[in-house]
Parts: sequence; structure tokens; C-alpha cells
Amino acid sequence: DVDGVRVAGMIFEAGPVASRTLIQWGTGLYAGSPLNPGVMSDIYGRVGGPGRYPNVLTTKMVTVASGHVVGDNLWLWRADHTAAGVTTPVDNRCQHGLEVTGDDVTMYGLAVEHTLQDLTLWTGERGRTFFYQSELPYGVDQQQWGDAGYVGYRVGPIVQSHEAWGVGVYHYFRDHSVTAQSGIACPDHLVPYFHSPLTVFLNGNGVVKHVINQLGNASGVGAAGSTHYCPSASKIPQEQCNVGDVVSCSGTFWGTACRGNQCCPDSSTCPSASADFAGCPKPKAVDCTAGATGIFVV
Repeated sequence: DVDGVRVAGMIFEAGPVASRTLIQWGTGLYAGSPLNPGVMSDIYGRVGGPGRYPNVLTTKMVTVASGHVVGDNLWLWRADHTAAGVTTPVDNRCQHGLEVTGDDVTMYGLAVEHTLQDLTLWTGERGRTFFYQSELPYGVDQQQWGDAGYVGYRVGPIVQSHEAWGVGVYHYFRDHSVTAQSGIACPDHLVPYFHSPLTVFLNGNGVVKHVINQLGNASGVGAAGSTHYCPSASKIPQEQCNVGDVVSCSGTFWGTACRGNQCCPDSSTCPSASADFAGCPKPKAVDCTAGATGIFVV
């Protein structure tokens, strides 16, 4: 619960004694600082693989509970194979690769593979992901995965603001024919803020029916090898907004969504922030709460 923590170049490995998480970033009581965020770089988590223990387990690999944390190149892997051979769902148990409960968390280059429930679970506000690669678990059956409704990337049902670019969910149901409803799940109002999401059928059995929620075509046996969901933009230019509206950032990042008291990628303040908000390095380039033009409200 301090600003500016840096952790880089580390491998975290589950052991034979159950743990709640391999990395716990913050207690959940600290908002963090946009001027001095915490950063984790080149972090690798694994649950299984080496032969030193016959079986290992953890509930989660990485938990981010503080606000204003940046992740750069994380690969979180539940072993689909070990030194002893292939694995099944009873081996090397792990529910989630990443859980984010803190606000204003950003991930660059995130990969999560083979966990037994939602691979990534994000319930913090104003999260952003730039490139995400995931592989669903290989050995699960319909009851363990499809009927349970698990996905490769989930944003919690009450989250108001989240944006992601290039979220890919890959599937190889090796042992059973599994029908999954979607690769990605989020509140319906956030679907437009998933840019170029996709699902990819690698091999094996079954099908993922939709890319995100109930949108996008199927990938899998009898369907496409890969499918993207890229709807046409439905953003309507308006001259005015209310504090807290989902709007566009300005300048180079026009088209990138922000909401209320948060910062745009160029460190400027969101055009719909309140007048007394001073949490970003730069002020508003435009202020739609005062009737500026060229801003869209969704």
C-alpha cells in the first residue's frame, strides 16, 4: 500500500501447500497514485511443470487489489503438461490467473492459460488491457466448463468503465466435446469498448458459440477456425456531456473512452471529469461539461 513499487523479472511457482494467491498486490484499501503508479514487469507465474512436486495448487496466481498499478508482460500458466506428461483438471489446480479488484489498473501484454475457472476476473473500475492472449483448459468437460459459464476474460457485472484492445481467447478442448457460450463476458454497456476481440479454435473438440456475450460468430468444430467481433462504431458527436459520462478522449486518442474522474492515455484529464478533479498529470484538453465541441458521448 505504497506508491511507486517496482517488481520485475521474476518467476512465481505454486507449491504443494495450498495458497490463496502467488502475488498479492495491496490490501484493497489503497487507491494508489496516477503520478507514481506501481509497476510489475516481466512476471511469470506457473502452477505445475517441473517434476519436483507431484502436484501443486493455488487459488489465483496474481491478485491486484491496489489502484493505479501497471502490468507489463505477464504470463500466468497453469500447466497443460508437466515433466510427467499431460495434465487433467484434478492436477495443479488453479481457479484464476489474474484477479483485479483495484481501480485504474492497466495491463500491457497479458497472457493467462488453462486455469479452471474464469482465466481473468476484473471487478475494479477503469481497467484497461492492451493485448491479451489466453488458452482455455484442455481437459475440462461440459459440466466443468460450458455449463458453469466460465470464460477467458470476465469483467464483473457492476463495473461501469473498462476498455480492452486485442483480447484473444483460444480453445483446444482436448478430451471432451465442450460447448461454451462465449470467450469474453462483460456488462452489455461495455461491449463497444472491447476493440477487435476474437476467439480461435486451435484443435480438438467442441465450440465457443460467441466472441463476447451473445455477439460474434462461433469458432470450433463445424464453425470457423477463428472469428472476430468488430461492430461498426455507433458514437454520436455531441457538444455537451454530464460529469461522469462515458466520452472520448481528445487529440491523438480521440476514440479512446474515458469516464469522469480518470486520465486519458496521454495523461490528460478526461473531458467528463468533475471541475475539482486534479488526479491527472495534465488538465483537460477540452471540457465537454462546459459545452466543448468534438466530443462524443455514448
